[in-house]
Amino acid sequence: GQQRVTGTVKSWYMSNNNGFIICRDPACQGQDVFVMARSLRHPLFRLRTGEEVEFTLAWNKGRPQARDLCMVNQQPILRVRGKCLKWNVDRKFGFIKSTEYPEANIFCLATEIIGRKLRRLDVGEEVECSVVISNQGKPQARDIVPLAPERGGSAPTPPLHKQNNAPRQPPRQQAPRQQQQPPRQQQPPRYGGGMPPLEVAR
Repeated sequence: GQQRVTGTVKSWYMSNNNGFIICRDPACQGQDVFVMARSLRHPLFRLRTGEEVEFTLAWNKGRPQARDLCMVNQQPILRVRGKCLKWNVDRKFGFIKSTEYPEANIFCLATEIIGRKLRRLDVGEEVECSVVISNQGKPQARDIVPLAPERGGSAPTPPLHKQNNAPRQPPRQQAPRQQQQPPRQQQPPRYGGGMPPLEVAR
């Protein structure tokens, strides 16, 4: 069967959805193992530096790669939906309210928001996130995915002139111009016998 090895996350790049794992197993031949987001087991979306992971070792052009990656000795992760209850813009954290946790609000950090340039939430906004329990026994949100488009984008500048919303007609193709032929030169009249007729005076 395929070989399973363990390692420690060295780096993870959110922009590229990939990273590297430090592997001390001899099977990795002393190389860092490359991993992509599509190789993470559900409900994992990304990795964090220092996490202990287990994966199937594969090779591609002499480079080790991770397949079917999961966490080592990690508590079960629950994926829930909820709404943003509070958000502190200056301190970049807030709380999410979910029916799965009626007795406590879920703490969330801006660094856990995925797929948004401005990492913030609006009060009342619906989100989906993974929930883990902290050492203090409180729920914390990870891999927060907003379910609505990002707000706060600049509105398009209105046009100075009214635009006609009617569909544009394709330009008419002009018929090719016919080349004008040079005028024909009039041929002198032909007379029989080689001499012109004499005019008779009246």
